[in-house]
Order: sequence, then structure tokens, then C-alpha cells
Amino acid sequence: MHRTLLALACLAAGDVARAHELFAISYSTGEYFALRSFDAALTPLGSIGPSHVAGMEFAPDGTLWALRDGHVPTIVRLDAASGAALATISVGLALVHEGGLAFSPQGIAFAASEANGGVPQLFRLDTSNGLATIVGSLGAGRDISGLAFRDDGRLLALDSTSQSLLVLDATSAAVLSTAPVVTTLGSVCGMTARGSLGYFTTASQSASVPGSSVLVRFDTYSLVQTVVGALPALSGEGLSGLAWRVDSATSAYCTAGTSSSGCNASLSASGAASTSLPSGFTLLASNVEGQRSALFFYGMLGRAALPWSSGSTAVLCARPPLQRTPAQSSAGSPFACDGALALDWNAFRAAHPSALGAPFVAGSVFDAQAWYRDPPSPKTTSLSNALEFVLEP
Repeated sequence: MHRTLLALACLAAGDVARAHELFAISYSTGEYFALRSFDAALTPLGSIGPSHVAGMEFAPDGTLWALRDGHVPTIVRLDAASGAALATISVGLALVHEGGLAFSPQGIAFAASEANGGVPQLFRLDTSNGLATIVGSLGAGRDISGLAFRDDGRLLALDSTSQSLLVLDATSAAVLSTAPVVTTLGSVCGMTARGSLGYFTTASQSASVPGSSVLVRFDTYSLVQTVVGALPALSGEGLSGLAWRVDSATSAYCTAGTSSSGCNASLSASGAASTSLPSGFTLLASNVEGQRSALFFYGMLGRAALPWSSGSTAVLCARPPLQRTPAQSSAGSPFACDGALALDWNAFRAAHPSALGAPFVAGSVFDAQAWYRDPPSPKTTSLSNALEFVLEP
């Protein structure tokens, strides 16, 4: 009991990143917050200074970026711990007004500008020099405030004029589909997504165009939305930048086996493993032998380094007992290392309530690995490296 209380106290006092995987900025004041995804609670962390941040997001390499609007727009690299500006680069456009910022799965920055009397546009940004390349028009009359990518490369945007979620083609800015939002967006919004899970915030009730001042969770494919809760009262327009820290509670370890074709499968993850979210934590295995039957498995008794088979280079990195997940194909090409696997572990947990780990409790630690067929290898199989992750609320 004393150890449990001590662990909870340490989490409350010193592990903000795990308890708050979302981060947000106030458009009016520049205040920088950790935003708790399961109840919309805010924890002040610092300030970017005079704000007008149109959008904010983590790049795949873990760096945090913000887009500031105005007649001299800039892109700013931020300290994720405090929100302080580390580098400021001018953007080669005459005007950016509100809008959003997002990074593609390949790490390319995209931004959008709200109309402000003109036609809103989607553009790519080079974060090294601020060079802006126009992709295309988003359509007259739209008021874009919030931008995020899903993992198939489609771009999502919030349009305050039509009160809708848009699905965009990032190569042309064409609107592919729309869905009405379940609440009032208002003047400024923030949006972020990982895999099939996304979040957006709406403007404060005291904004120039009032919003409902709530945090909303949504499925990035079906666009079904759920209001998480009301945001604490904020002065001015409200939160305009929303970002999701990459892999804040995961750790890769152990060594992958080498397949008969020389492949070393590598395990990674995106999102946050959660006791309450129905999706949004994706296990990813890359560099897998192509066209092989494969699956993920996990354990709860800690790390291991056990021989997989005599003569095999693979190592069992998770201590038994182990839970297997459904089999899948690695796709790719035979005898090539272009295969890949993906599993939304949150969705697996939700669909298998009696799986290893039940009842699932926040703070539990899991160790996962990928397994795949490789007939020429010892035991006719091989394994990836491993990934340890912590279950959040």
C-alpha cells in the first residue's frame, strides 16, 4: 500500500508528460499548458510570450513547432517543457490569419490560413528556412482553424464557417468529405491526431466569435465525435494550438533477430495506451520480411532476454505468460525487407476485455514484440526488437 501511494504521489508531482499527453497554447495570451485528454484539465507550464499562434504540433522527430499569424508570420521552434521560443523563422507569405499547423507522416509541415476576407489556402512549410509553397485553395468562404494528419496521409481540418470537419487531399487541397461537428467551434480552435484518434478544442465563450469551450475526442476515419469535457475558463479567444507528444510513455529495447533475407524488424508506436480510449495507440513493425504471416504479442512480467531457438539470432524480450493478438500479413514483397505490421492496441484491449492484463489499470507496464514466419530460419520464425509501454488513464 505504501509503495502504491508513493508511486501515485510521484506521478502527480513529477510525471506531467505521461498524465498530460496533449499540449495547448492560448491564442490571446501565449500561455502554454499541458491538457489532460480524459477530462480536459489544464496545467500551466509556461508561455511563448505575445501569442497569435495559429497552430502547434510535434514533428515526428519530437521537436515542437508553432505557427504565428499576422502580416509578418513566423514559424517558431518551442521548448516542449516550458513553451519558450528557441528559434524564430520568418514565413515567406504576406499574411497568415489563424489557420492550423500539422506534420505529415513523412515529417513535412503543412499549414492553412483562415480567409480573413480572402480565400484560405493550404501550403507546405520548410521549417529550416520558412519557405512556403502553396498547395491550393481550400474554397471561398471557409474559416480554417485546426489541422491534423491521420496515418493514411489524409489531412483533417476544422471549418468554423460551416461548423464541420473536413477531410482533405494534402497534394491538391481538394475537400474529399465533410462531417458536422457536435458543438460550436467559434473563432479559434486547435486540433491534433495520432492514427485513428484525434482531439480538437473550441473557442472560449468570451471569444470574438464564441465557441463552446470544450475538448472533443473523435475518430479520424468515421469522424464520430465525443465531448470529453469543458475547458477551464480562459481569457480572450481560447486555445488555438493543440499538440500531441510523440511516444511520451514508450521505450524500445532488446535486439531484433535477423531473418533469412537479412531483415531486422523494428518496433515503434504512436499515440498513448489508455484504459479508457477505444483507439489511438498503434504498434508499428517495419523492415519485416515481405509476404509473411505475422502478429504482435505482449507480456506483463517485465523485460527478458531469452534464447528463441538454438541457432537463431532472435531473442524473446518479454517474460511469459504472453498474449497473442490476431494474425495478419506483413504485405510487401517476398524475400524483401519492405513488410510492415500495425495494430491499434487500444482497440484490441477494448475488443478483448478478458485479455492478459484485465482488469486494465492505469500505470500497468506492458512489453510487446512482433513475431513472423521465416521458414528457412531456426524454429521457422523470427522476432522484432521489443517495446515497453505504460498504460495511461
